[in-house]
Amino acid sequence: MFSTKAWAYSATQVDWKQEGYDGAKLAYLLAGQGLFHDGHRAAEDCHGLLEVLSRPLLMSGELGLKRLLDTAHRSTWQIWAENSPFEAKDRLKARGYRWNDGTDGRPKAWWTDVSAEQKEEELRFLRTEIYQHDSRHLHEKCHRVRPVFRSGVMAGRLDLLGRRLCPKSSKGSTAMLCRAQSP
Repeated sequence: MFSTKAWAYSATQVDWKQEGYDGAKLAYLLAGQGLFHDGHRAAEDCHGLLEVLSRPLLMSGELGLKRLLDTAHRSTWQIWAENSPFEAKDRLKARGYRWNDGTDGRPKAWWTDVSAEQKEEELRFLRTEIYQHDSRHLHEKCHRVRPVFRSGVMAGRLDLLGRRLCPKSSKGSTAMLCRAQSP
């Protein structure tokens, strides 16, 4: 049933900062709309997010849910900055990369999802700012993450919050990564 469904991840598939919010945390999103909630209860968190998504975004005026659904139906590129220098962690974090500690079977590395339009710029950033050498092999390891059932297929199990868990690459799987490695 879920294998044909597109998944959305509200924390990353709406550019909340560009829309004038202080961050992607639910408390920031609600505060941006002049709301608050007694959070960290599943039902209340869901109702809070639905309230945010049902309202116009602060900068564009577009409904949050429309933006999320439009973004969710596009393929993205998952880029991993494997073996990046420790000194680069602050630059990667500031650029929106998230740290994966390796306990889920994925690489112990910084990673991000980008749109097809952002892919080449992101790879250029890694080559010039992080690895500081020509890493042409990056292009050879880039693959799309299709919108259909992003979480469950990639994870091999369903995460009810839509978070990616332990992607695996098998025949028919949509778990495809773009890994940036330092030789």
